[in-house]
Amino acid sequence: MLVSTLILRSPCGITQWLSVVVEGFSCLVDVSIDRQEKIMDAEDVGRRRRRIVVQGPLAPFADGLREDLAGQGFSPDTIVDHVHRLADLSRWLVERGLVTGELTSMVVREFQQERRSVGVRAGSSERALAPMLGYLRRLGAVPPPAAMAAVTPVDVLLSEYRRYLEDERGLAAGTVKHYLRCARTFLTGLPGPLETVG
Repeated sequence: MLVSTLILRSPCGITQWLSVVVEGFSCLVDVSIDRQEKIMDAEDVGRRRRRIVVQGPLAPFADGLREDLAGQGFSPDTIVDHVHRLADLSRWLVERGLVTGELTSMVVREFQQERRSVGVRAGSSERALAPMLGYLRRLGAVPPPAAMAAVTPVDVLLSEYRRYLEDERGLAAGTVKHYLRCARTFLTGLPGPLETVG
């Protein structure tokens, strides 16, 4: 087997080929693609790992959010996404002259609605903001979520059930949400008013 290297220069750059001859048959193998992919991957990693600068009232919480999310097992790319959301929210608060303590559930909904109105869909849902808001609420930096006032008998019962699941059973937020969804489906499917069931 005979192997030789050919280097070709073109206007697009340098292309490197290996010429391989085995038992009278020859072929050319382009080895520059792999090298170029490695260079592109290295540039992409460098771009993704750049530190996001958060300015405004939420700036003091950026490093803590990074650490909190990493401790929960979030991937580096996902952590970057959440810190971007923190930076966007902080900038939005500055534009409105609001401070961290004024970040109520209603203000968060306004932020979400404004993002959606300008075409930003990614990272605008409650679920996307939940890790960031959860961190800020655990620190006491922002008010807890507003409790919805129970108005119907079903709402009253579900509110009591939520309290039971969270306080007495100590279930995770996702589990509580699932149980409440199932309970609401069950209760709304009953034949008649809730007061008469029992």
